[in-house]
Amino acid sequence: MNLPLLDGAALVALTALLIVASAVDLRQRIIPNGVVIGLAAVWAAWQAGRLLLGVGWQPVIDGLVGAAIIGGGLLVFTLLYERITRKQAMGGGDIKLMAACALYLGLERGALCLLIACALGVLLAAIIPHTRFARADERAAMPFGPAIALATLGCLLIP
Repeated sequence: MNLPLLDGAALVALTALLIVASAVDLRQRIIPNGVVIGLAAVWAAWQAGRLLLGVGWQPVIDGLVGAAIIGGGLLVFTLLYERITRKQAMGGGDIKLMAACALYLGLERGALCLLIACALGVLLAAIIPHTRFARADERAAMPFGPAIALATLGCLLIP
C-alpha cells in the first residue's frame, strides 16, 4: 500500500465516523463511545501504516499531544464552568469526540478546529430550533457533534 492510498482510506473512515457521530448527536443528543473508539482505532491503524511506510514518529506525537491538551483542556474548562455556574456545559461525548479529532489534527489545527467548532455551534444553535431536529426544551442540550465534525473536516484541508 502506498501513502496516498493509506491517507485516503483513513480520511474516508474518519468522514464516515464523523457523519455517524453527527447523525446520532442530532437525533439523540449523545455521541456513542463506539464512534469515539472507532475514530481512535482508525487513527492508530493509520499511524501504524504510516510508520511502516517510513513517515516517522512526529505525526504520532503531534496527535497524542493535541488530543491530550485539547481533550484535557476541554474537560478542565467544562468541570470548572459547571462547578462555578451549577449548569451543565458540554457533554462528555463532545469532549471525547474533540479529543479524538485532535488525534488527526495535532495541537495547532486542533485548537483552530475547536474555535471553528464553537463558531459553528453558535450558528447551529440558532438554526436547529427551526428544523425537524428541534426538541421541546432546546435549553436542555444542543448537539455540538455536527459542529466538531464540520470543523474537523475543514481543518484537515489546511496544509
